[in-house]
Amino acid sequence: MSGPDPFGALLDEAAVVVPGATDGPLAGTTFVAKDLFAVRGRVIGAGQPTWATGHDPEEADAPAVARLLAAGATLVGRAHTSEMAYSLSGRDNPYGMPINPAAPAHDTGGSSSGSAAAVAGGVADLGLGSDTLGSIRVPASSCGIFGWRPSHGLVPLDGVHPLAPSLDTVGLLARDPGLLRHGAEALAGVPLPDGGPPVRVRLAAEPFAVLDDTTRAALLAVADLFGADDTVPLVPDGQTLEELTRVVRDVQGPEFAAAHRAWIESARPTFGTGVGARVAHALAVTPQEHARAGVARARLRDHLTTTLSAGDLVLLPAAGPPPRRDASEQEVAEARRIAASLSVVGSLAGLPTVTIPALVVDGAPVGLSILAPWGEDGALLSLAAGCPPVRSATYPGSA
Repeated sequence: MSGPDPFGALLDEAAVVVPGATDGPLAGTTFVAKDLFAVRGRVIGAGQPTWATGHDPEEADAPAVARLLAAGATLVGRAHTSEMAYSLSGRDNPYGMPINPAAPAHDTGGSSSGSAAAVAGGVADLGLGSDTLGSIRVPASSCGIFGWRPSHGLVPLDGVHPLAPSLDTVGLLARDPGLLRHGAEALAGVPLPDGGPPVRVRLAAEPFAVLDDTTRAALLAVADLFGADDTVPLVPDGQTLEELTRVVRDVQGPEFAAAHRAWIESARPTFGTGVGARVAHALAVTPQEHARAGVARARLRDHLTTTLSAGDLVLLPAAGPPPRRDASEQEVAEARRIAASLSVVGSLAGLPTVTIPALVVDGAPVGLSILAPWGEDGALLSLAAGCPPVRSATYPGSA
């Protein structure tokens, strides 16, 4: 299904329609691609006007785009992203934040904001996005849809504008969890076996404490429906989620700098306030800080290797309630802090996560995430497929 774009989810450009194969598991479906993906004949804009004007059109589709086309999905547009994909909010976009179809007064989440808005509003069936530190998980939660961040390395990053390659992943957003699974297998290029029923469904110990009392209680009630039988500490003794958000900044920063420092110094682009501060930090991380962050990351990974067993599925919040579009800078910063702390473990450890719609708080969706050991994407997607599909949200003026 596709239709007009009353949500400002897509780039303002000549129509991009690339027909998919006539047969295949995704035949008859549509998708949009976040403006980080190479599409033949188009310039990757990365949500940054100076970048867009200084680069040539792509000569070939990114493998992720090509695989969805080969599976039968038709590309119907390119979707907005937060500037340089360096944000968890839809508002860090020089072209304007898309409207959240599920909660028009609230943020879409970022950086896959356009992909999420297009899917939630029925503009497309699938949204091709990327997730470095929650950029699929947060907009899926905010827009009340399903999102899949794959095991790191499962889907090729070729032809994708980089943020931090050791954290970057290519994933999908969808209203229907069954379609999400078909799309995920097309992107992975291989079947994703279920691996049998989960051995254990567990609650993450630390992340629920990050939420306000009302949201935490409501989300725990949803988590109870999955039959979680114990809690699991996601963070080793001596580390905290707050510390790990600093660790991920110092892992991410030098990788961003390696990819973009030369362009920044030559083109001298103007960044929005929030993204500009993050770019400045990225360029200033010292080798010593980067090395310390690597040690902390390795410690977290070792902990999770010994803590999580094959077949374990772990429930945790995807994000807090999305801030209103008219929220103060302090409220937006707090929402980002919460979202980053809830996303950081999966990002640093490279673990797969599926986010599912869970509840509505103050008129806006909040999602539940399910995390698994590396490579167990199939088990996650199967569990999500047992959830009911989400109806397309409506918004005044939409088709």
